[in-house]
Amino acid sequence: MTAFDLKDLGMAYRKAKVDLYYSSHPRLNDIASYEENLHANLTALLEKIKGDDETWVSKKDFIGSWTLAAKSIDMEGWKKQKKEGGNGLTFSSPSDEWEHACSTLETKKRDKPKAEFRVMALCSIDFHVLSTLWMLKVGAYSMPS
Repeated sequence: MTAFDLKDLGMAYRKAKVDLYYSSHPRLNDIASYEENLHANLTALLEKIKGDDETWVSKKDFIGSWTLAAKSIDMEGWKKQKKEGGNGLTFSSPSDEWEHACSTLETKKRDKPKAEFRVMALCSIDFHVLSTLWMLKVGAYSMPS
C-alpha cells in the first residue's frame, strides 16, 4: 500500500504551482496546460508512481530539458554613448529602448551589449509535483547525525 493518494498529489501540485509561479522564470503556459486536465494528469502520475515499471522516471518527457535564462547584460558601450551624447530619448517601453540602444551602438561602432546566460532546468510539471510530494512525505524526516 502506498503512503499517499490523489489528495496528496493535489496538495503537492498546489505547492509546486506556487513555487513555479513565483520563480524568476514562471512557466504560466505550462501550468495552465497541466491544469486543463488536472485530475487526469494527477491520476496518470499516481498510476505511474504506484506501478511496477520505473523506467518512466528516466524518460525525457518526465525529466524535461534545459533552457538559457538571462543572467546579466553588460551595457558599458551604451553608458559611454549616453554620457558623451547626452541622455537623449526617454522610452516608456523597455523593448523600444533596447532596439534603439542596439541600433545606435551599431551605427556609432560602439561595444555591443554582452549578455551572460545561466543554464536552468526545464522539468516537466509531473517532475515538480513528484519532487514536491517527496519533500512533503520524506523531506519532513531528518536523517540522524
